[in-house]
Amino acid sequence: MKCIYLLLTILFLVFACMKTDKRTNTVLDNNAKSESFDKLTEYTIDKKAIDDKKNNDNEKSIKYISWENVLWFKNYETFALHTYDRMTGDGAEYSGTYTLETTNNITFLNVHFDGGKDERWLILANGTLCDIYKSDGKHIHGVTGSVNRDDIIWFCPEMVSSSSYLVENNISYSPDNLEVHNKTDKPWVEGVKGYGISEKIFFNKGSIHNGSMHISIGYVSYDKPYLYEHNSRPKKIKLSVENKFSIIANLKDTPHYQEVKLPSNIDQNDVLVLEILDVYKGIKYEDTCINTIYFEWNSGFYEVNNYWED
Repeated sequence: MKCIYLLLTILFLVFACMKTDKRTNTVLDNNAKSESFDKLTEYTIDKKAIDDKKNNDNEKSIKYISWENVLWFKNYETFALHTYDRMTGDGAEYSGTYTLETTNNITFLNVHFDGGKDERWLILANGTLCDIYKSDGKHIHGVTGSVNRDDIIWFCPEMVSSSSYLVENNISYSPDNLEVHNKTDKPWVEGVKGYGISEKIFFNKGSIHNGSMHISIGYVSYDKPYLYEHNSRPKKIKLSVENKFSIIANLKDTPHYQEVKLPSNIDQNDVLVLEILDVYKGIKYEDTCINTIYFEWNSGFYEVNNYWED
């Protein structure tokens, strides 16, 4: 009898341990499922976006993210603009449709918000960054990366100078204008007679590692888009750093950003020289203009999307 009682006791303890282990394993499984669910949700969203794109070859999507704006071009007709306060996170999403219009080689978006409001945006973009200029002077800047890392693209040299620049009607078109990204009508313009062949811009005290330059050429104006074609634009440029590299870049005749990969790191003591070798001639003026320049000091951080290059 004692043996039977002992055997039952042992079986009861073994069964209790099995239940305890099962409960423990259940908790572990739930944690694993929770982690997997987060990944699955993220993947499902991405997969849906991919499937949506596959369903219609003409549709693409791209997000440009900045500190205070997320601009999402869902396809070639619709968009969403999410604005928020970086301190509180409060904000709203505005969606609508748009049509593309090219005037004198300048691209405008004729925007119609779902609420009925119409706007006209001038856009400069490539697969990495985007600048939107509105009629009220407001500016939206974004990159295709993390909201916390848009500082990877900026104007990093501490000093910029040039072999010449134009001063006309008390307006200075100095090389300092190259780092003014939030306004139009602020280009650098060379100041010599002719088309500015061999004129140079010097970028001093800028540390760029595994970097590239994003350049927008020409005279870009929201109110006077014809100034782009009226003035000359760089067609071929040379970028060089003494004792490091010298490369030639052929540029398209567009104000949209064009990326030129730098073949070597640039240190604080280096001087990066941009030299004009050839130009697209203006139909009215010889003056050669460069609208603005960004430097990306960690190329490859952002996923490149060829949305605006097709």
